[in-house]
Amino acid sequence: MNITDIASTQYDDFKGFVAMDFHDATNYHELCKDNGIETDDIFILGIKFSEHTISGIGDRGKLHFTMYGLYKSEAGDNFEAIERYLDANRSVKLIERGGYVSYASLGKYIKRFEVAAFNKGLLDKLSNTNIKLEENSDEE
Repeated sequence: MNITDIASTQYDDFKGFVAMDFHDATNYHELCKDNGIETDDIFILGIKFSEHTISGIGDRGKLHFTMYGLYKSEAGDNFEAIERYLDANRSVKLIERGGYVSYASLGKYIKRFEVAAFNKGLLDKLSNTNIKLEENSDEE
């Protein structure tokens, strides 16, 4: 599996990119711990948020999240060690742990985020094209 295939919906009409800023370097650990997932022995590589309901996004008041990581005892406990581990191992098995977080409490962990999604059928072509954006003045 390619890392870009982790995010998927039923039809994947649009695929894209996400950028997130946590309040500080420990907030993703707090997100996990506050919602029942212990991460002391795990180096967290990524987090996925998902909503899969036909009753309407936000209807349940909570969001599913999945944490992806590697065991520190196998891969290391710092960025440089993880980098070396990934360089040396072209195939790795990621740990997955999931839970739910309320929409109302997301701001406790995440300072800001941005999601951009594009027509899946054109994403490869767009990825290989130099893009210049027309200026947009409606951002706050």
